[in-house]
Amino acid sequence: MTDVARASLVELLLDLEDYLLLQDILPWPEDSAEAKAVSAVQVDRFDFSGDISYAFGKQVLAEKAKFARWLDSDDPVVVANALINLCHRTLYFLRRQVDALGQRFLDEGGFKEHMRRCREEARAQVVDAPECPLCG
Repeated sequence: MTDVARASLVELLLDLEDYLLLQDILPWPEDSAEAKAVSAVQVDRFDFSGDISYAFGKQVLAEKAKFARWLDSDDPVVVANALINLCHRTLYFLRRQVDALGQRFLDEGGFKEHMRRCREEARAQVVDAPECPLCG
């Protein structure tokens, strides 16, 4: 699913860039003050404990508020550029996740290997019944 997410983000990124270019507007350069300001906003890690649905929704709203200056702008060029920046940030994190998943696969194997290990461990825990002293 990470590849599906990545492909969707790339499609959105290209659409946003097309939107700007069709108006003869270039996206913000990475070293521009605007792009640096969006990039400087820090997002908090999510705590995967407790009421996850409620906590996730609460955090999404809190994180979105950090970018309101750009995302709620009346200027669609500002909104598009902020979203382009956020797409790049998200793609960076997805690349890191894919790399980590690849390393985990190399270290631990895939689903079938995990199932085989579980089956072997379960078999190793089976204790043979003791022999009957009367009939063997």
